[in-house]
This record gives sequence, structure tokens and C-alpha cells, in this order.
Amino acid sequence: MKRLLKAWPCLLLSGSLFLFSCQKEKEVVSGQDAPIPAEVINKLKAEGFGTKGIVRVEGGYVVEGDIFMSEESLKEKAVSTVLRIGTTEQYRTNNTVTYFPSTRTITVSVTNLPPAYTTAADVAIARYNTLGLRINFQRVASGGNIDIQFANLGNNVLGRSAGFPSNGNPASPILLNANVIGATPNEGWLATIMAHEIGHAIGLRHTDYFNRRSSCGIEYDQWGRPTDPNEGDAGVGAIHIPGTNPDVDANSFMLACSDGSDRPFTASDIQALRYIYNKNLVTLGEDGDFFHNPQNGAVYVMMDGRLRWIRDYNTFIGIFNISTNAMRSYTPVVPINDYYISAGSDLWRESSTGRIFFIDRSTDNPSGNNFTIKRHIGSPQIFDRFRFKSSGIKNVSDAQLNSIPTGAPIW
Repeated sequence: MKRLLKAWPCLLLSGSLFLFSCQKEKEVVSGQDAPIPAEVINKLKAEGFGTKGIVRVEGGYVVEGDIFMSEESLKEKAVSTVLRIGTTEQYRTNNTVTYFPSTRTITVSVTNLPPAYTTAADVAIARYNTLGLRINFQRVASGGNIDIQFANLGNNVLGRSAGFPSNGNPASPILLNANVIGATPNEGWLATIMAHEIGHAIGLRHTDYFNRRSSCGIEYDQWGRPTDPNEGDAGVGAIHIPGTNPDVDANSFMLACSDGSDRPFTASDIQALRYIYNKNLVTLGEDGDFFHNPQNGAVYVMMDGRLRWIRDYNTFIGIFNISTNAMRSYTPVVPINDYYISAGSDLWRESSTGRIFFIDRSTDNPSGNNFTIKRHIGSPQIFDRFRFKSSGIKNVSDAQLNSIPTGAPIW
């Protein structure tokens, strides 16, 4: 059925995702489509999906606002695991992308969309690639494993995912409605939309599925009655992830609804992604360990499970200007191979707030060129863990810092 919102310009991602901050009023019905078959509703509910507001589209159905479920996928038995984050929120994986025996590169392309969308895709990709996951993303000119395409989805729809992985491969395409989003939207907001839809493509569900009111507010059925925000398998088989936020994470990039702001990965987002896609990862050491490559004399620091090439030794304690003179107690001689990314080592302080950021410069990105994101240092303990040198912090203007896209914080 078609749904209209009586409230003024509330924009939705296929009906519920990325709701702008405004008063949401009752939905009304403007026509009657054929009812959704009971077997489809029962199948979706059995798989843990919300069954309110299911939309019939060509080849399948759209559930929870932005997730496309093909008729073929509904015939399959999904491999599903619930990952509990605190008491009210969770990440749920359906089928995930395979990456054995080691790692896997997933290509991403942007098709028939304005140039700003390509830039935002790079930002979204960089957010994933800084986490040391067993899957990496690389943008290509065309024909990506995940293709982000233009689609006219109506006057109030921002975008739609292609569902979840099938046969170990990511879902594609991701459809974005540039007619609604605009040609030059806020870069961080657009990157968040893309990161969210990529999250679905690799198997992530909405974080707040069991309490959608935490991000969507009160939702109404076609008769104007408030719907139950909790529906599905009630968390049976939930797996708690240690170290995640015990309270509602209001800034998760996988929330069902948002106020349209930039939402880099939170600590709980990062913990969940690593839990799903860092399994059996053989690490060379702990975060903060220094490593020396005898083949080229370079020195690296372990961060997020991957090695960062140190460009500026003045940022770290115990590293001298000549790489071969680095403190051996912190630089075991190990074969680095290709398991590292080129990264900057600048520490910048924001003039207006005093917040400190790690400037992460990486060549592990879609174009192969240097790509920079800023990562907020979330606690004083980070300085001890990575042996950051306080005297190496550089004071910069807000404008200089704001010119750099935001990545996941370091916790």
C-alpha cells in the first residue's frame, strides 16, 4: 500500500530509514494494493524482520523501510545470529560475506550519480578499511561487487539496499535517489547513508530492531494506531559482545532512523564489525606495538589490528628519526608482507573544543591515492596504548579540521 506522511518535509529511506528530525504524525492510506500473502509475512517474521509497512515491489518486498527481500531469498533458510549490544539494542547478522582463507577485497562502484556521491563513497569505504577487518573495500570505475546506482524511488524515498549476502557474496545494487538527496548533499551525511547500505550488503541488520522507537519515535499502522516497536524472535540466541555500550547507542550508523546527521562508527559499531569480520584473524601483535621491516627500514605501529606506516616519528615516544634506530624492545623484526596500510601519524588539536584527532592517511582506498580521514581520540588511555607524544600535537583551525572527512574514533 502507498503511505503518505501528514507531517511536513520528513524524508525517509524507503519509508523509515534516515528520518529527518521533525514531528512525525500519523500515516494515512492513499489507496489499496493487494494484501501481502500470509506466508510472506510469516516467513519474514520467522527470520526476525519487522512486518509493519511491508511494501511490494518488483521481484520481492521492502521491509523495515530500506531492505529489499527478493522472492527467491524468502525461499531460502537464512543463517542468522543475534549479536546483543547492551540491553535494548543489537546487531543481527543474516548471511554474511565469505572471506576465507585470509581476507577478501570487495569492489564498490558508483553509477549514474553526481560526482559528490563518488567522494562520499570513498569516505564510507575508508571508515570500513581503517578497522582491520577480514574484508576490505576498493572503489572501481564500474562493475563493482557492490554497485551504488541512481534510481527514482519516489518523492520521499532516499535509498534502498538490495538485501543481504547470498552465496557468500555481498548484495547489490544499492539504489540512491539523487532527486531527493540532491546533487551536492552534506558529505558526511551521504557517507553515512552509503556506509549503512553497505552494512546491509554485508549482512548487518538495523541496530535498534528490537526497540525502533529509540530512533524512529512512535510509528503508526494504516488505521492510525501506534505499532509495537518490538517484533520478531525476541532475541532468542542473542550473543552479547563484551566491551560494547551498555546503554542505547543513539549514534550508531545502523539505526533504523536518523536525524540526517553524519554518524561515523561508534565504539559499539566497531566492536560488532570486528566480532563479525575479524574472526580467526592472525595478528602480529597488540595495538600500540611497533614493528620494523628490515627489507625497507620502515617502522610501523599496530592499530585496529593492522600496521600503520609511521611517517612522523615526532608523534610517538621511543622512535628516533632514523627508522633503524627505533627502540628494539618495541620493534620486533617480523615479515610485514602486504599486511599494512600507509597512514599518517599527525595528532591535531581542534582550536574551538580542544578535542584531539589522529589524522589517518591511507593508500588502502578505492583510487590508490592518499586519502585522509580524522579520527577522534576517545580517551586519555589511547595516548598510553599507542605511545603518542603530547608534544607532537599540532594546533589547527576548525576550518582546517573540518575540511577532512570524519572516520571512526579510536577507543
